[in-house]
Amino acid sequence: MTDTIHRPFRRFGAAATAAAASLFIGAIVILWSWNTIAVDLFDAPNLAFRHAVALELAIAVIAASIGFVIRLASGARQTGATT
Repeated sequence: MTDTIHRPFRRFGAAATAAAASLFIGAIVILWSWNTIAVDLFDAPNLAFRHAVALELAIAVIAASIGFVIRLASGARQTGATT
């Protein structure tokens, strides 16, 4: 009985852990690619880790906003019912 009560919390914990790991790994990839390519080729300033995280979050918000606007413009509604 107690296992069924705690199961949604386990899923939330797994999703939160995956999201945090994705954010961390994505920021490392952005940091490495910027400091390797942009600094050498374009003489741009080095990027700090906090700037890489902010850049990744900004890209995620823009992508989610574009998807939301497209969904609204198309008139599609997402429901749980299947027909």
